[in-house]
Amino acid sequence: MTACSVPACERRKDARGLCKAHYSRHRRGLPLAMPLRSYGVKGCSVAGCDRPHSARGLCNYHWKEARKPPRWRQRTPEEVRAMRKLHDQGVGFEELARRFGCASC
Repeated sequence: MTACSVPACERRKDARGLCKAHYSRHRRGLPLAMPLRSYGVKGCSVAGCDRPHSARGLCNYHWKEARKPPRWRQRTPEEVRAMRKLHDQGVGFEELARRFGCASC
């Protein structure tokens, strides 16, 4: 088995002295010197997490957490007073939700 002719590439030679990845780049006119992607090698990008990479730089657990809808946040007493005052003035629930950034106030 002979290696690819690109320096630092240890993949098996396929065509014209290049591995499949570098030959594909050559055919598309892309530079061969750029590093190839390494799939499944890196771990989760969250600090302190040592789980393997699953999607978009995150492990399976953190990827699922990132896709969950935002959690409910308790409103401060000032926000509640402002909401009640606006509602008493005739502002609807949809407008209150838009102004205060909540699903349904």
